[in-house]
Amino acid sequence: MRGQALILAAVVLMVGRARDGRAQTPPDSAVLTLSHLVERSRATHPMALGARAEGERAAAAASEVRATRYPRLSIEGGGTRFQEPMIVAPLHGFDPTAPPGFDRTLLQGKAAASLLLFDGGARGSRIARSAAGVDASVANEAQAGSALIERVVRAYIGVRSARELLAAHRAQVGALEAERARAGRMLQAGSVPRVNVLRADAALSRARAEEAVRQTGLHLQETELARLTGVGLDSIHASALEALRPVVEPLADRASSIESALRSNPAVSRSRAQWAASQAGEREARAAYWPTISVSGSYNDFASAAGHHVAEWQTGLQVSWAVFTAGARGAATRRAAAESELARQAVQQAELDVATEVDRALGDLSTARARVEALKSAVEQFSAVVDVETLSLEAGAGVQTDYLRAVSDLLESRATLSQAEAAEIEARLALARSMGELDVAWLGRSLEVSR
Repeated sequence: MRGQALILAAVVLMVGRARDGRAQTPPDSAVLTLSHLVERSRATHPMALGARAEGERAAAAASEVRATRYPRLSIEGGGTRFQEPMIVAPLHGFDPTAPPGFDRTLLQGKAAASLLLFDGGARGSRIARSAAGVDASVANEAQAGSALIERVVRAYIGVRSARELLAAHRAQVGALEAERARAGRMLQAGSVPRVNVLRADAALSRARAEEAVRQTGLHLQETELARLTGVGLDSIHASALEALRPVVEPLADRASSIESALRSNPAVSRSRAQWAASQAGEREARAAYWPTISVSGSYNDFASAAGHHVAEWQTGLQVSWAVFTAGARGAATRRAAAESELARQAVQQAELDVATEVDRALGDLSTARARVEALKSAVEQFSAVVDVETLSLEAGAGVQTDYLRAVSDLLESRATLSQAEAAEIEARLALARSMGELDVAWLGRSLEVSR
């Protein structure tokens, strides 16, 4: 009898150790650190690479627009072969005593320069709009980076939690198998009725079914982590993961958190940059009411197949002013104004969304912390109940259903505690993302790791 009690006590101890996550990975297996997986995702995931490419595109477009402030220089050259002889030099007058030269081959060369002097501010508006586009792409890259980090961390703790739950269920199966064996022996000895064996069989079958569900859940979590990081699924399955715990910090003040979020949140920064770009577009549309003034000059060379080079220069000033456009110019101005107003409303909506996210994250964080503290006490109490029920059952003074219920309650409380701890980390992630603080450095400051 005493030996059976020791077996049951050992199995219950396995349930407690299951939360360390060691039951799913061998002691000498490689450890995949969170920082390594985050860096892998930033280097391989399309979300990060796409945002980076968008930033490069915006920067190149801004450089292209800024180049219009400088003169445009070009060199041209070519040759033309005519069926009949053609004049091969400029004819600026007619002198019967010196007729112009004719040849079937005309060679031409030209070096030209042009510069826009005034266009009513359209060029400056385009430059301002492209600069705002760069700001928007920078904010977009930051937003994509923080969103990817959040997804990786969620998947990481999801795998860790799924492993803990699966290990706990396997430990429960072990405990129920031991109880089933004990009930069978006692049935043979005539000490207990057959219903005890049937009850143990039912509890064991249910636990095995739940174990299969947990196994599938673990596979899905590991697949998600592999997909986000580009690490092979087999490598993730065979590797241990670090245990994550949030650094204990007092809850941030709501007003200061919202103020910080409105100042640093990437989504808000991007919407403000887009508003600035639309305002520049509105100024560009209004510039169409002004004339454009430009200067140009060139140096031209003419020659025939026999030589006879003739060179001359020319320069000019050009003024262009659209007097009548049938309302197209006014319509373009109104459209640009409407786009600017739409972008302004998008900024206000983004600010409202961020404030809501901060409120939700603060509420979730407060709730998760309270649940974690309460569930820690519940786990300790259920562990004590299991110990008592184990000894009572072995001594013949306990009731089998009480023991099975105690083991089930202990498993459920441990699973709930694991979920609450994960929820606390997720709430911290959501708050940091809303405040524009979620990056690799934040992970090092705010999460403690252990193996």
